[in-house]
Amino acid sequence: MTCPLLTLRYSYMTAKPKKRPAPDAGPSLRFDFNAAAKRALKDHPELRGNMLFIHAGETKPDAHSDDLMMQGVDDDEIADVEKMVRDAKRLKTSFHLAVSREDHKKSLGVLVFHPDKHSIFGAKPSPADDAGTFDHETGHALISRTEGTLSENAADGFAAIRHFQRFDNARENLEYAGWKRAAVAMLLGKTSHLTTFTIDRIICDAEAAKFSSLKPAETKKIAEEYARKFTPSAKRLAKISHDFAPLKKLPPQQAAEKLAAITLKARADSDTFYLGARVLAGAFRKGGLRLDGKKIDLSGEEHAQLRMKLKMKIEKMPKNHPLKKIVVL
Repeated sequence: MTCPLLTLRYSYMTAKPKKRPAPDAGPSLRFDFNAAAKRALKDHPELRGNMLFIHAGETKPDAHSDDLMMQGVDDDEIADVEKMVRDAKRLKTSFHLAVSREDHKKSLGVLVFHPDKHSIFGAKPSPADDAGTFDHETGHALISRTEGTLSENAADGFAAIRHFQRFDNARENLEYAGWKRAAVAMLLGKTSHLTTFTIDRIICDAEAAKFSSLKPAETKKIAEEYARKFTPSAKRLAKISHDFAPLKKLPPQQAAEKLAAITLKARADSDTFYLGARVLAGAFRKGGLRLDGKKIDLSGEEHAQLRMKLKMKIEKMPKNHPLKKIVVL
């Protein structure tokens, strides 16, 4: 029986320096949360004594209160963590929270994990999606000098590189993640989790960069570098929100049909065209794609002309442009 709560006590079990850990094992039938947490502590010494890992699906909200109290966390913030555990279980999602500690200069990171209700790292729920979610939240803990959309890009950047280190089919899962991040930003009108540009660059660079050979500290450093380089500025994010405002809160299928007109009118070198093309490419696939259980499908003959117009516009772009490497029409 697995332990539902991996507490800070594990932090003191890995004191002796060891040789570089062996590569991650291949895909398994389930995601091992406890093993992943132990590995994170082993790979990143800065987390030891400063991180609490909680599986919301396998523990009670107050099961970790003693550990938090012993670390000098006050009652109000303990209550915040307990609420976060309840929310993670109710919403089937994961969180990272930094809480202050009495007599400690450094805050305590709390990672609350729950398998996603709707997958991000891959079109269907899977152990790979669980691993991606865990790595995303771990990325927040490790790359703490960021906030807002930059923080989400750093976390997704870390998860994307870890995905190449974990799985042979990483590219397929990450292409879906980049697609979904763009689609959600368009439909909700919120760009806080728009990480598509960062994910796509990591996909494009993967073969040459050999991410699987990186050491843990290098993975963290390079993920932050990608995020800082490819996260859109506030001005660009505002323009993206403005251009896709007509899609906000439309049913996904209806939004996709309207998106085609917006995308084809946009300049080929614009963020609007890039993100529009990224989402439409998924919709033009045979059978389309699903976004949180709702189908988006423009693969029928009635949309063939739109597909051809988009293809022709992409073909005129520079040969090294990310869209030419990722979008298949």
